[in-house]
Amino acid sequence: MNKFLCLGVTISEKVEAEIPTVSAAWRKYTYLSGVISEKKAPRKLKIKLYIAVIRPVPLYNTECWTVRKKQEHILEKTEIMMSRRIKGVTLRDKVKSMDIRKELGLTRIQEKVREMRLRCMDTCREWKNTTT
Repeated sequence: MNKFLCLGVTISEKVEAEIPTVSAAWRKYTYLSGVISEKKAPRKLKIKLYIAVIRPVPLYNTECWTVRKKQEHILEKTEIMMSRRIKGVTLRDKVKSMDIRKELGLTRIQEKVREMRLRCMDTCREWKNTTT
C-alpha cells in the first residue's frame, strides 16, 4: 500500500489513514482544556477557541478526501463530545446534541466539510479561468 506524509497527516489508499487528525484535535483540546474546563471562563471565549483553534484540526484536508459515513460519524461524535464538555453537560444529563449545538451556535461538522469542498471547487474554477 502506498503511503506518504503530507503536513503531518499520513495519506494512503485507505481513507481511515486520514482520521488521525481527530486524535490531533483531541491533543489540541487537551492542551486548551485549562481554559475550556474552567467554569469561570466565559462561554463565548470557549466557543471562539473551539472554532478558531480546535475545529480546524479534524477538518484539515477534508476537501481532498472522500468522507464516508463512518468518517462522518467519527467527526460528528468527536465534535459533540467536545461541545458537551464546553457546555459542561454529560450524557447522563440527557441533553440532546442538537440542543447543545444550537445553544453554542455551532453548525454540523458535515456542513462545514461541504462548505470547505465547495470553496475549494470555486477556487479551482477561478484558477482555471485565469490560466486559460
